[in-house]
Amino acid sequence: VTEIRTKYRIQAPELKSKSLRKRDNWPVIALDLARRVSGRAIVIAADKRLNLGGKAFEYLFEPVLAAKNWLFYRYDLHRFVMNAMHRILFAAGQPVPQLAHELQAFMKSFDPADAPRLFAAAAADKESSEVLDCVLRFARGYGKTIAKETKHLRADASQTGKWTLDLTTTCLFSLILHGWGHRHERLDILCDDSKPLKA
Repeated sequence: VTEIRTKYRIQAPELKSKSLRKRDNWPVIALDLARRVSGRAIVIAADKRLNLGGKAFEYLFEPVLAAKNWLFYRYDLHRFVMNAMHRILFAAGQPVPQLAHELQAFMKSFDPADAPRLFAAAAADKESSEVLDCVLRFARGYGKTIAKETKHLRADASQTGKWTLDLTTTCLFSLILHGWGHRHERLDILCDDSKPLKA
């Protein structure tokens, strides 16, 4: 990291793609870094927009369906909602709609007031997508249940909720399960106190 920062005159202490992608030589930097860690690193690419679609199921549908959620997971309703919301909210070349911003705001605060269109008591005009219309009718119809079941995640009740959209845990799980788990019989993870955790 130090060599890369020096070589390409990068001021930031971390090599974050969000910042580096603004540079004209971004592909050169990425390839240089990839070559240096070749054989010693596994790379996970996460689509934050797709993640938001998945969280739509997890925090709008799951609180209502929790008692019998296995049935819906068994028939991949979660995958259907995730992909449909991703396709609808982030159509190629189109500006991100207000609903996506509201959904993200709700996932950060878990306060329905931050997503008025999502939880509006009465539906406005019919949505352009039948799936989106169904998702909104579900969220509006079960708004009180969703608010009640996610209340423990609000900032004033817990610090857990602020990590809802963070992908660190998701990526770590993928690395362990699909990456290192296939290469090593046992993994020792060092904690701050240098005692290994067996994974």
